Amino acid sequence: MGNKWFVVDCHSHYLPPEAVSLLKGTRMEDIALSGPMKHCLDVEGTLSVMEEAGIDMSVIGMSSMSSLGLDFCMAVNNGYARIAKEYPGKFVPLAHVPLATSPDVMKELDRSIKGLGLQGVVLETSSDKYTLGAPEMMPLFEKINSLGIPIVIHPAVLRMQPTSGSLPAAGMSGIESINGAAAVMAEDGKVATEILSRVIPRFPELKVIIPQHGGAMPLWLGRMMFTFLPEGFILPEEYKPLLLRTPRIRQELGLDEMFMDMFNKLYFDIAGFMGWLPITQATLLTVKPQRMVFGTDNGLEMFESQDIKGFVDDIKAMDIPEADRRAILGDTARELFGIQ
Repeated sequence: MGNKWFVVDCHSHYLPPEAVSLLKGTRMEDIALSGPMKHCLDVEGTLSVMEEAGIDMSVIGMSSMSSLGLDFCMAVNNGYARIAKEYPGKFVPLAHVPLATSPDVMKELDRSIKGLGLQGVVLETSSDKYTLGAPEMMPLFEKINSLGIPIVIHPAVLRMQPTSGSLPAAGMSGIESINGAAAVMAEDGKVATEILSRVIPRFPELKVIIPQHGGAMPLWLGRMMFTFLPEGFILPEEYKPLLLRTPRIRQELGLDEMFMDMFNKLYFDIAGFMGWLPITQATLLTVKPQRMVFGTDNGLEMFESQDIKGFVDDIKAMDIPEADRRAILGDTARELFGIQ
């Protein structure tokens, strides 16, 4: 392989001015314009950080605000189409829609992908009405599946937490902040299990990126596996009294192989832990490196080039085959989003 590493940040945030203008006079205006979120407004600053940190392209989304409604999402989509043209080859823009299946939402998906040329869709983990695994959401996944685009999931942090101050956690004590961080990870883990159990079986060709190591969900696969039975599986009589199945019993029944066939359809970004390498190393125990993509949460969590560059360098230095390191840093993302 050549020396050049192509690095794609699959978890980056940008809020275009087209959308910011719709926040004027709302409770969200202060959140968007102050605190760490202000980095999400500065495209030139983002580009400078990318250059210094060795990031070639960033996949951008702002779905934590998609719950503000379709008009807001349309404004984000318009802004993303513009920025992709102004800075060719630097951004992979994602379409935004609220979690609904109305004709207007479906029309906006078509407009965003077929008309504006956006390269995927970003969805919140949940709304006030639905989680992504709800039956009511299946028409949305069917539409996305028909468009043949990747799905990027993001935790619904603004819905989950108080919104006073510059960010949801503003003004919280240390332990409250820890609780908030844990709540986000729980949201990620929950959506991972919902996608795995309710969406992938219906739409096995969907390409779904779960955020932040799936809330560390790959580390508790064994907990999920000891109750797993695929739909239509006929359990032999001698195993029926066993509600919980040990690795030995699962191997006898072939259940682990069936589970992993499903699980290996998911992708996981490695954002959410501020470049803390142990979680990435642990995730590799259960997730193939070709199913992991680099991410920083740039704009909200990591936004200084020295920290992001350190994270990139740590991945490059991992004691795994070079092809695997390249897959995590960018090669898998290039394939997912059709990056030339």
